[in-house]
Amino acid sequence: MRSPKGAKALSSKPAGAPMSELTVANYLGLLLEDPYDTHLVEGLRELLQSPEPANDAQDPLRLIEAARGGHERRGEFLAASWLMELESELVSDARRCSSKSSVACGATN
Repeated sequence: MRSPKGAKALSSKPAGAPMSELTVANYLGLLLEDPYDTHLVEGLRELLQSPEPANDAQDPLRLIEAARGGHERRGEFLAASWLMELESELVSDARRCSSKSSVACGATN
């Protein structure tokens, strides 16, 4: 169930799978259902900062970009701004890793 626009961030966690088992696409789907849930955004941020953020073989940046656009079109600007922050973090991490050695960015061979 969706929160009304302008509602305070909800404090309840989504039912179902533990947060650690969710993929980027799962988090974005749950955020679609409740664009005011700060727990979802923090869980997504933690997943994206993990060693294997794309555990569903999809490009997390493209998924977040598409989801942000949808939230913008629906006028859910809080969720869109959260996703914009995550996008900028991903891009800055990618730039930082391209300027360092692959070992420094967690790549292993």
